[in-house]
Amino acid sequence: MSRARTSRLGVALRVAGLVVRIAASTFFIVMAVLFVTAHHGSPGHPWHRAEMALALSLAAVGWAGSHLLLFRWLRDTRRLHRHIADHLLPLSPALARAAARVGLDDRVVELAGPQATAFTYGSWRPRVVVSRVLVAQLTEDELAAVLRHEQTHLGRLDPLRRSLLAVAGATFWYVPLLRHWQSLQVVRQEIAADRRAVECCGRQAVAGALFAVSRESSSPTAGPVAAMSNPALLGARIAHLEGLQVAEPPVLTRRLILVSALGLAGVVAVVGVAIHLLCLSHSG
Repeated sequence: MSRARTSRLGVALRVAGLVVRIAASTFFIVMAVLFVTAHHGSPGHPWHRAEMALALSLAAVGWAGSHLLLFRWLRDTRRLHRHIADHLLPLSPALARAAARVGLDDRVVELAGPQATAFTYGSWRPRVVVSRVLVAQLTEDELAAVLRHEQTHLGRLDPLRRSLLAVAGATFWYVPLLRHWQSLQVVRQEIAADRRAVECCGRQAVAGALFAVSRESSSPTAGPVAAMSNPALLGARIAHLEGLQVAEPPVLTRRLILVSALGLAGVVAVVGVAIHLLCLSHSG
């Protein structure tokens, strides 16, 4: 993916995140105003006021949850940037050669520390972090495979995608299909990154790199980063490397569909009542 296209994608994703937050805030404010209006004698039956109270509760939980998650994401991002700045090392010759090989000369940083890890961080101009411990453990081909994997995350802006999906899932928590979609996208992102690494560096190199980083279960796998070391997805990724059909967790169940349908139906019903109350208040 070209840098110009990545930049446009970044703008689109940021706008999408802003729209989600504005929609959540607007829904919360509108429900609050309608509830107060209905509570103080606006036309409408008691069940209308009860529905407004339920809608206000749903909106309040979603608004608070999404903004709390956003605050935690910003806090974790600042901590991560500070940690990287404090432990930054000059590129070792092996990593410099691998970065030049895959075309990431100016987007790779090397980190001191005890963990063998590699991840992509940053929402606007992401970079790839590789620990010196991991560099020492991998062959040149395996190191190139790690960088190809992370290059896919970088080009797709996967850290930003994951953060926006998490905010959307928290905002509309009564539609659990969003959280299911979020989990499914993480699986697909990792498989896509592995596939790109296999195409460029070979299956054996990717398998060796995956084995090295998967042993570090405490490596970053969520929040403001997209990491190759994700032990929760190890089984699916090994199956992909072996050419097997990958079962994408989590499984979509009837219960999940039913609960999401009820949540959406409830929102539609609340919006209908809100419009009805507004029409009554204006006509009165």
